[in-house]
Amino acid sequence: MNTTITPVNSSMIKNLLYHHDDNSLLVEFKNNSRYIYQDVTEQMFKEMKESESVGKYFHAHIKQLPNERIN
Repeated sequence: MNTTITPVNSSMIKNLLYHHDDNSLLVEFKNNSRYIYQDVTEQMFKEMKESESVGKYFHAHIKQLPNERIN
């Protein structure tokens, strides 16, 4: 699977792991919880990692997408 791991500078998010093959985004939070979000386009991923506030972008564009908590 083609993936991109991106550490981010955020007070709530530690890492992003984008799966290009199925447009999913694994978000690893600083509290060590991990969620995978579906229907995240490459453009959304690019905008999120380049945004001034990763957390604000996440809340505005990603959080409401279909997701599942993973261990």
